[in-house]
Parts: sequence; C-alpha cells; structure tokens
Amino acid sequence: MFETMQRVIQRLGSTHAGAWVSSHIAHRLDLPIIHLSKGRHSLTTILAGLPVVTLTTVGAKSGKPRTIPLVAMQNGEQVVLIASNFGRAHHPAWYHNLRANPEAKLIIHGRIKAYIAHEATGAEREEYWRQAVELYAGYAAYERRTGGREIPVMVLTPVTPIVQDELFAHYQAIESARAGDEAGIKATLAACGLPYEDIIPAHMEHFWVLRDSPRLAGTVGLELFEHVGLMRSLAVLEEYRGQGIGTQLSETAENYARTQGVQALYLLTTTALDFFARRGYQWTDRATAPSALQATTEFQSLCPESAVCMVKKLEDS
Repeated sequence: MFETMQRVIQRLGSTHAGAWVSSHIAHRLDLPIIHLSKGRHSLTTILAGLPVVTLTTVGAKSGKPRTIPLVAMQNGEQVVLIASNFGRAHHPAWYHNLRANPEAKLIIHGRIKAYIAHEATGAEREEYWRQAVELYAGYAAYERRTGGREIPVMVLTPVTPIVQDELFAHYQAIESARAGDEAGIKATLAACGLPYEDIIPAHMEHFWVLRDSPRLAGTVGLELFEHVGLMRSLAVLEEYRGQGIGTQLSETAENYARTQGVQALYLLTTTALDFFARRGYQWTDRATAPSALQATTEFQSLCPESAVCMVKKLEDS
C-alpha cells in the first residue's frame, strides 16, 4: 500500500501543479530532514520512494559552496544526476556550477565523498536518460514542458581525496569514524601533539578518518550546537603531510556541518594559523565565542590560553 502511495505521489509530482509544489515546498523541506537524519533520509525518498543525494558544488559566479538535495541514480560507483529543473525552460544553477567547476562532494547514505563530473552525450546520455525515465516517469513530462531544451545528464565519478601518486595509492578514502576507532584517533592526535583526553565513543558519530591500515593517517571531528559548531582534532601524521589530506579532512567536516544547518565553525589552534587562514578562517576574540562552545572541554581546559580562536562563516545552502 505504501508503494502504491509513492507511485501516486510520483504521478502528481510530474504535473504542473506537482512540479510547483516539489520545487517550492517539498524540495526545500528535503534539507531539514537530511539534517535531522544525518544524511540518511529525505522527504522525497519517504514520500515518493526516489533516491536522494546531497550535492555540494562551487558556484560558477560566486566561487562559494552551494548545497542542494537531488534525485540521483547510481551506476556502480558512479552517480547520475538529471538536470530537469522540474521542466523549466532553463538549466538549474547546479548544472552550470558543475560545468564551470566539475569537482563536487556528495553525501550518500550519510557518507561524504569527492567526485568529478562530466556531461553525458550520445549513447551514454541516451542510456542514462532511459534509466532515469524508468526510475521516475515525471522526467518525460518535464522534457515535454522545457520548450525544446535538452535536459542534461551529469555523471559523477568518485575520486580519491589524495593527490594521485603511486606511493599513496593504497590509502582508503576519507570516511566516517567507526565504533572502535576511538583508540586510533587518540593515537593519531597524541603523535601530532594534540589533546585527546576528552574523546569518548559517543564522539565517533561526528569524526572522520583517513585509514592506512592498521593506523589512521588523519582525523578530524566536530562538536555541533544549533547553528554553530566546533572543528576539533584535525591531525595528519607527519609522514603523510604535503598530500592535501588536511585540506580534504577539513572540507569533509565543513560540508557535513553545512548539511546540519551550521552557519559558523569555530576552532582553537596553536600551530596551524596559516593553514586555517588559507581555508577562510579569521581570528576572533576567544571570549566572544558562543556560550555553548565556551562550555566545551576544548575551551575550558584542553587548549591553552595561548591558543588562537578562529571562525569561518558557512554559506547558506
């Protein structure tokens, strides 16, 4: 019965009125549900049974991160996105972003990975378009309403978060921390001279790691409070530095924070001011940080008074 309801909702979504509701209401409600479920569910998936991912692109004009939930198909490791724009006569903004800057991030089932996009043409586009219409018949209705615009099909292929080099080809991608990673994270932080005493298993929900079994080459964590967050424990073992791992770890944390509605990320650092400044963080008076952050162990005792407080405003999705 639930599947029948989903099919009915799909049919309604393909109409003019349904497309308006989808683009102006349902589409905008997807992100809050994605936030609450930590990237695992969306309104579109629940009501219409369609798979949804969260895409973060770099704005073609602004150069700033732009995040949007989209219906997607998966072909092995590749992800296929249909730039239907609900049947409008113009392409969606995210399509132009990918054309200008093909590097993107996707959150799928709560996991964040980096991708490179290309536009499908010829037989490749025809095959993916056929699959898309099988997944959601509304795409055919959208196509009829575009006024002759060919709906682009974008194919995203996962890329390693590390510079491609044979020496480092055995690394695994950055991934969410698992139960049992607590000891490995503490060991990495200790080796980098960073505090770790307050880390407990409950923190693993908002930690990410880069594995080079049996150890962790890098780690980063978040503590989230309403619309602000604390980035912490960003560490890369010395022998792995110089490969962009720190940047990828910080981007992973920032992109996840955006999906959770975080508007500003704070951090404390004694040794990485230049690194974070290049990432867009600015010095701020430690005493003016939000009270929720002031109450954390990092602010209260772990980080010395000499640690510099920095903040980065995260753009709205």
